[in-house]
Amino acid sequence: MKEKVNVILNGEIITGYKGETVLELAKRHGIEIPTLCHDPRLLPYTSCYVCVVEVEGMRGLQPSCSTK
Repeated sequence: MKEKVNVILNGEIITGYKGETVLELAKRHGIEIPTLCHDPRLLPYTSCYVCVVEVEGMRGLQPSCSTK
């Protein structure tokens, strides 16, 4: 069983899973983050930076497709 973690996403506390990317978490909760290079069948390529999000405690914007 995957380890659950609480995450604040858009001001709401939601349940995520350890090792899940921000993009996966958002999609599972009905929040759409635009992507260009992301393909769920491949490892994150992180080249286009269309899916960047603000992550508290991290410098600058982070690509949601590869940020866990």
